[in-house]
Amino acid sequence: EATAGEDGGAVYALLGPVSGAMSLADADAKVTPAAAGSSLGRRGATAGPGDLDGDGYGDLFLGAYSDDSAGTNAGAAFVVLGPVSGAMATADAAMTISGDESGHYLGWTAAAAGDFNHDGSPDLAVGSPLEDGGGDSAGAVYLFYGVTSGGVSAADADAVVRGAEDEIASWALAGVGDVSGDGLDDLAIGAPGADGDSTNAGAVYLLFGNGY
Repeated sequence: EATAGEDGGAVYALLGPVSGAMSLADADAKVTPAAAGSSLGRRGATAGPGDLDGDGYGDLFLGAYSDDSAGTNAGAAFVVLGPVSGAMATADAAMTISGDESGHYLGWTAAAAGDFNHDGSPDLAVGSPLEDGGGDSAGAVYLFYGVTSGGVSAADADAVVRGAEDEIASWALAGVGDVSGDGLDDLAIGAPGADGDSTNAGAVYLLFGNGY
């Protein structure tokens, strides 16, 4: 989608109920990025985390992995608060999470993490598959607890989960509810470069809610 320029990307919101054949031209809202090449809204980088700010409206959590605001392809993620309607822009987002280093692709994935730390507030998880804190292309997931406003960076995350070298952890990312049965919301992290029974067999890691 060429919106703010070539490969800027866009996210369309369709307000329910929906039925029959529809076009994106029928969308109730359209969110566009500030710059060309941001790749806003790629697969796996659009999440509905519920009502983050408690105003009764659902909100959006959107990734733009090739956003260059903090460095070339450092990436970014945005919280857009509801109600959503008409033409909207990430420049007006209530919260921006910026990648902390060029080439890390923060915002490749964005997920609603439920109440991961069990404090009563919804949490956010954002993937950075080329983050290299655990080795080249190890990847990482950044967790933000109950924050919905302001400008922050990956370095401000409340928790960081890193893969091992070449795992590309966070290539896929999803909040999966309470799969462990302990009453806490959990997170699934895809790492297609992980070595199992064979090289690059891939793996999915389950991270159970921590309750603190």
